[in-house]
Amino acid sequence: MGRNRVNIPPPPVALDTVEAIRKVFTEKLYNHLGRFPEVATDNDRYLALAFTVRDRLHRRGMATGETYYRQRCRTACYLSAEYLPGPHLARNLLNLGLLDEARQAMADLGLSFDGIAKQEEEPGLGNGGLGRLAACFMESMATLQIPAIGYGIRYEFGIFDQAIRDGWQVELTDKWLGKGNPWEIARPEIQHEVPIEGYTEMFTDGNGNHRVRWVPAHVVKGVAYDTYIPGHLVNTANLLRLWKAEAAESFDFEAFNVGDYWRAVEDKIDSENITKILYPNDEPMRGKRLRLEQQFFFVSCSLQDMIRIFLQTGSDLGGFSGKYAVQLNDTHPAVAVANPALAALLDNVLGPGCVSDLARLEGLEPLAPDPSFQEEWRAVKRAGKEALAGEILRRTGIVVDPDALFDVHVKRIHEYKRQHLNILHVVALHQRLRRDPGDQAPPRVVIFSGRAAPGYRMAKLIIKLIHSVAERVNADPETKDRLKVVFLPDYNVKNAMPIFPAADLSQQISTAGMEASGTGNMKLALNGALTIGTLDGANVEIREAVRPENFFLFGLTAGEVEDLRGSGYRPRDHYQSDPMLREAVDLIASGEYSAGDNALFLPLTGSLLENDPFLVLEDFADYIRCQADVERAFNDRPGWSRKSILNVARIAPFSSDRAIAQYCRDIWKVEPETVQVEGKSRAKGQGLRV
Repeated sequence: MGRNRVNIPPPPVALDTVEAIRKVFTEKLYNHLGRFPEVATDNDRYLALAFTVRDRLHRRGMATGETYYRQRCRTACYLSAEYLPGPHLARNLLNLGLLDEARQAMADLGLSFDGIAKQEEEPGLGNGGLGRLAACFMESMATLQIPAIGYGIRYEFGIFDQAIRDGWQVELTDKWLGKGNPWEIARPEIQHEVPIEGYTEMFTDGNGNHRVRWVPAHVVKGVAYDTYIPGHLVNTANLLRLWKAEAAESFDFEAFNVGDYWRAVEDKIDSENITKILYPNDEPMRGKRLRLEQQFFFVSCSLQDMIRIFLQTGSDLGGFSGKYAVQLNDTHPAVAVANPALAALLDNVLGPGCVSDLARLEGLEPLAPDPSFQEEWRAVKRAGKEALAGEILRRTGIVVDPDALFDVHVKRIHEYKRQHLNILHVVALHQRLRRDPGDQAPPRVVIFSGRAAPGYRMAKLIIKLIHSVAERVNADPETKDRLKVVFLPDYNVKNAMPIFPAADLSQQISTAGMEASGTGNMKLALNGALTIGTLDGANVEIREAVRPENFFLFGLTAGEVEDLRGSGYRPRDHYQSDPMLREAVDLIASGEYSAGDNALFLPLTGSLLENDPFLVLEDFADYIRCQADVERAFNDRPGWSRKSILNVARIAPFSSDRAIAQYCRDIWKVEPETVQVEGKSRAKGQGLRV
C-alpha cells in the first residue's frame, strides 16, 4: 500500500475544533453568501455550514485523487443508473468525525443544527434498494480505502415528491436542484460526445473490404459533475462523477435568424431530456427509448472518461484492463443506516470502532439474556420510538404511544409486496378488539410508507385503502388506544431516518419468489426489529443468520407458489371457508372503511376474489397465525429484547463493508491505498453502517 504524503496545501483554518467551525461558518455566511446573521435565511445557514464542511471534504478528495494518480492504483469503477445517498451534511460530518463539534458550534451561535440540516433537499438520484445499494457501496469503498470512482446520471428532477390528498397519492415535481447543490463541482471542461440514434450505411474501404459505418442522428454532450464521498473516519474521499446531458450545439443561430425560434433550441431540449428525470414513464414506446438512451449515454460517457484518465499516465491502452475493474450495479446485497444512540451503546459495551468492524457485533450474544443490558437496549429503542412519535404527530397529526408495538411496513407500494395483506390483518384485528375489549393483544401502531408508480392504479388504490382504514380505526373510541394506523408520505432516505431506529416489527411479506432481494429487511434487522416474513429474497439469508426462533415465518415457499399456480388457484375458496377473511374482505367492499362508498375498493377486492395474482388470500390464515405469535412474543418483554439483541448480533454478514472487501479480494483484485493528509481521524461511534 502506498503511504506517500501528498502536497496538498494546508487549510487557512483547520476544522478540528468548535471554535474553528464557528469561525469558518461565519466567514462563509458573510463572504460566500453575502449575508449577515440578522437577515440570513434558514437556507443561507444551511449553505454556509455545507460550504464549511465541503472545504475540508474537498481537501481529502484532492489528497485522494493525487495519491491514486501518483501510485497509479488499480481502480474499481462502479456504474449505476441510480444513487440514493440521502442528505449529505450530517453524513459527511459523521464520516469526518466532526458531528459533535458542528452541533456545538451552531448551538454557540444560537442556532439549531437539526433545524439547519432539515433545509437540505435529498438528492433525487435514485429510488429504492438499487440506488441505496450504490450509495452504500461508494461509502464502503471509501471507508475501506479502496481506489474507486462512481459513475452515474445527474438527474435534474427526482422520481417525484409524494403528497397525500384525501387519501390519494399525488405526484409533485421533485425539484431537488432548485436551490442549488453545494456538494457538487461542475466540470465543464470534462465532457464527452455521445452519438444517438441514426442509421448505418455500407461502403467499401480503400482495400476493397466491405464496411458499415454508423451515422448518428445527433450528438449529445455529457458534462461531468463531481461529488466527493468520504469514508468513515479515514482520509479517503472517493469521487462520484455524474453526467448531465447537453446539446453539442445548444443554439441554432441560423434557424433563429429566419424566425424558426423552436428549431433554434430544439436540439438543446431534446438532448437535455435524457437526464431530465429519474424513471420516465416507460409505458409508451417513447419512454422505453428514453430509458435506453439514458443507459447508453451514461455508460458511454463513463467509459470515455476512464480512457481519458488512463491516458494521463500512459499511452498503451493494452494496459486498460489492468488499471480498471468495472462493476455494474445489478444486485442488492447490502444497505446503510443516519442510529447514533444504538451505535453509542454498542461502542460502550463492545469498545470504540465497532461501526467499522461489524463482525464485533457477535460480542452481543452473551449479553442478550442479561436483564440490565436489556434495560439499556429497551431505553435506546424507546428513545427512537419517542422521536418517531413526535415526527408522526408533526406530519400527520396522529398521536401514538411509544410503548406500543411499532409495526413497520415501509417500501415501494406494489401488489407483490402485499401491503393489502397487512391491511386485511389490521381490519381483522380491529374487529377482534371491538368484540373483545379484554383481548390480550398488545397496543399496536401500524406504520406504512412508500410510493406507488404514477401509472400503477392498483398500487394507488392500496394507498387510498390504507388511509381509509386509518381514518376509521384511529377515530374509533373503542379501540383507538389499542390500534393506530399511520401513513408517512414521501418515503425517502431523509424521511426514513427516524423510522428504522423505532421499528419493533419489520414487515417483509412479499409473495415468495417475487422479491429480487430486499434491503429494508437488512436495515430494520440491524436496528433491532424482528422480521415477520416469507421465504423470499434476502429474508432467506436473514432467517438463517439470526436463527429461525428469532424470525416470524409464514406463507408458501417459492416452489409451493409455482405448484399452486400450475394446478389452478381458486382464491374464492379461501374466502368461503375462512370467516375472519370473509369478514375483512366484506367490510372493505361494503364501504365500512370508506364512509359508505361500496364501489371505491371493488377493483381491489374483486381482483383478490377472482384471480389474486400474488396469493394474498392463500397466505392470509398463516399470516394471522404468525401475527398471533408476534403478539405473544411482544408481551414477553425480556424475551423480545433478547430476540432483538440477537438480530443485531448476527446481522454482520450483510455489511456493505464486508461485501466490498469480498469484491476486492475475489473479483476486482483491487488493493486498499492509504491516503495521508493533514489533520487527524478520530474514532467516534456516531453512526452505524451495514
